[in-house]
Amino acid sequence: MSTAEKTSWEAWFPTHPARDTYISLISSPDPVPDSLLKSALLVRATADVKRIWRIRDDKMALTVLQNKGLVGDDTMARFAAAEKELEAEIVDVVSEANTFRPGWGGMIFQTATEMAHAERTREIVLNIPKAKAREGELGLCLT
Repeated sequence: MSTAEKTSWEAWFPTHPARDTYISLISSPDPVPDSLLKSALLVRATADVKRIWRIRDDKMALTVLQNKGLVGDDTMARFAAAEKELEAEIVDVVSEANTFRPGWGGMIFQTATEMAHAERTREIVLNIPKAKAREGELGLCLT
C-alpha cells in the first residue's frame, strides 16, 4: 500500500482516548461512582471542544487549498466523515450528560469550552520561559 493510499483512508482523528476512557468506565462490571463518570464525561467533552476548534481551522485551510486545486476528493471525503463523526460524538455526549442530570446536556459544552480555554491559557503561560529562552538564543528582544 502506497503512502497516498494509506493516508486517504486514515481517520482525521485516529483515536479518542477520552471517549475510550469514559466508555470503559461506563461499561465496567464494577460500580463506578457517578462523580468519576461525570468527570470522565466532562474530560471527553473538553477533548471534543478541542476537536471542534481543529475542525474549524482545518475547514478554512482545506477550503482555500481545494479552491486552488491542491486537495483531492479523498481528503475532502475524510474531512466530511470527520465532521459527521464529531457531530455524532457531540450528540452522544449531550445524551450521556442528560442521563446524569436533565438539562446538563445543554450546559456541558459550555463548561468544557471554559476548561479547554483554561488549558490553552495554562500552556501558553507555561511556555513563556521557553519562548524567552529561544528569543535570547536568537538575539531577539521582547520589549
